[in-house]
Amino acid sequence: MEQRQIHVLKAPLKIATNDQARPYYLLPAGTTLYFDQSMPEGFDRYFLYVNVEGVPLALTRPEPPDMVAPLTAYPLDREELSALLARYPLSRDDLARILHGSSLTRNDLIELLNTYQP
Repeated sequence: MEQRQIHVLKAPLKIATNDQARPYYLLPAGTTLYFDQSMPEGFDRYFLYVNVEGVPLALTRPEPPDMVAPLTAYPLDREELSALLARYPLSRDDLARILHGSSLTRNDLIELLNTYQP
């Protein structure tokens, strides 16, 4: 049996649907993603396993049978991180991991941290 490749997130990633009006959420640092395949469009697809407890979920068959409706995950930019800090209670550890994994400039970080009040 072939062994799967995995990636354990070092920093939270934003996850979103194609519906821009819907809120977005975070996959926390430490989440394990299971590699599926690299797509010709330039992105990689991963599986995420979730244990659902206490809620029986109704199951249906997708049409067409091979349909996949993935979410999109990506690092937060400065504006998204600023909005996130205003709405969600992030721990200092979460914030440090996000900042460490980001491509923000030093000036972006200074401006962002000046507005952050835990």
